[in-house]
Amino acid sequence: MHFGVPVWQGPAHIGTMAGAVPSVTDTVVVGGGFTGLATAYALAKSGRDVVLLEAREIGYGASSRNAGFCTTGPSASASAVLDVYGPNEGARYYQWFQHAVGAVQKLIDDEKLDVEWRVSGRLSLARSASQTDRLRRNYEIQRDVFGLPVEFLEGDALREHIGGSAFVSAITDRSSACLNPRKLVGELLRIASKYGASIHENVPVVRLRESSSDIEVRHRHGIVRAQRVVVATNGYSESLGIGAHHFTVPIGSFIVATEPLSPDAQRRLLPTGKVASTISNYSNYFRLLEDGTLLFGGRKSLASYGDFEVVGQELIAAAGQLFGGVVELPPVAACWGGRLAFTRDRTPRLGHVSRRVLFAGGYCGHGVPTSVSAGFALAHYISDGDRNHCPFFSDAIGPSISYRIGRSFMPLIGAYYRAQDRKDLKQN
Repeated sequence: MHFGVPVWQGPAHIGTMAGAVPSVTDTVVVGGGFTGLATAYALAKSGRDVVLLEAREIGYGASSRNAGFCTTGPSASASAVLDVYGPNEGARYYQWFQHAVGAVQKLIDDEKLDVEWRVSGRLSLARSASQTDRLRRNYEIQRDVFGLPVEFLEGDALREHIGGSAFVSAITDRSSACLNPRKLVGELLRIASKYGASIHENVPVVRLRESSSDIEVRHRHGIVRAQRVVVATNGYSESLGIGAHHFTVPIGSFIVATEPLSPDAQRRLLPTGKVASTISNYSNYFRLLEDGTLLFGGRKSLASYGDFEVVGQELIAAAGQLFGGVVELPPVAACWGGRLAFTRDRTPRLGHVSRRVLFAGGYCGHGVPTSVSAGFALAHYISDGDRNHCPFFSDAIGPSISYRIGRSFMPLIGAYYRAQDRKDLKQN
């Protein structure tokens, strides 16, 4: 088994342009994942001067380590969104996430990106009667209030899409997709560079200092002066001194990849090839790759790290519980993980931290389409000043939960979520 290395095929090293970091620019983007690269691409394509600085390698974090889901829904439930935003703004909120997938597909088509894109549809799965009640309520809100094209599946209709008896019901859509995230990182780098973005890796930013005329970005090799900074570091934001650790909390997510399943096993497991996830607090998510490899992800704690060997054993045991009566799972070939960023209300944070510093992050495990569209939204805002590019844009991002307090209480919060999941499954 390979520990810590994703299975994604792509260039052995996603290299960047050579040369010294410029000393003056219009916008500095901090972070070389999906958000940072999408922001740099959109700004450069519009003719703006932009410098991107990545502390390690481009795509080092979760951007190149995720399962490649590109799904249409947010992390927040439809009922929670309705309670906070109401029917009209709630519909706009949900539709932004729907359009985020379309934005990724349009980018792929317009720029002719090779990312193994496939429109798959998605299953959001309930495993008990109580979970089905919540799922049905969220389905009704999505369909009747927000006007979304979703379906509710039970019984034989559900079995057409997933094998076994572990699942009771599901919400499904036909627009969600999947891709190779490592290739998307490489392609975003390529097109951002093509339009003139100055991209540099292994250049950690150590300090931001604002003045009335500009902002000084101090990095390992010197200083860049800019009119604004976009912080696009998501789960790796605690060391920049902008307070991002007070409104997002980093949580680890891990994935195992099996040896390829036989064609017959693939048909019995996921007959229609949809990507899928459970709705438990400690959810699992899974998909089949083109060669029959099963990717199965999740977590058993709220920690931002874990021993890959232990986590791999836990994940394959969880997969066995779900699929044991359907297929005999082949050996695990690899296990790896990445750090996500969560917010208290499951809504991403996007907007101003200060006058010259913008932030986007806190994608709560829905990062592929959300992060790309967040980057586009920030670039459009920088260009035209219009806040309506995103329904949750904020002029002053405030704290949602302190990183320090969150870390202190994570074991208790995690224990509560585990107890809630056990209670749900006992009611099956």
